[in-house]
Amino acid sequence: MRPPIIAHYEASHSDFAEWITHERRLAYYVLFSYGVLILVDVLYERFLTPYFLFALIAYVFTTVVLLTARSRRKIRELRAVWKETHSNETRNDQAS
Repeated sequence: MRPPIIAHYEASHSDFAEWITHERRLAYYVLFSYGVLILVDVLYERFLTPYFLFALIAYVFTTVVLLTARSRRKIRELRAVWKETHSNETRNDQAS
C-alpha cells in the first residue's frame, strides 16, 4: 500500500513525482557503481592502496558535486515552471 502523500504528489504535482522517481533510480545506479568499483578492487586485491583511495575519494567527490549541481538545476527549472503557471492563475483571478 502506497502512502497517501505519494498519491497526492502523483495527482497534483506530476512533474515533481516524476523527478523524485528519476532521482531514486539515479541513486540506485550510483550505489551500484560504487559496489562495482569496490568489487573490482577487491578482485584485484589492491584494497586500501593509495591509488585506489585517491580514485575512490575522487569518484565520491565528483558524484556529490555532479548530483548537487543537477539537483539545483532541476529545482530552478521546477520553480520557473511553477512561477509561470501560477502567475497566469493569479492574473486570471485578478481579471475576473
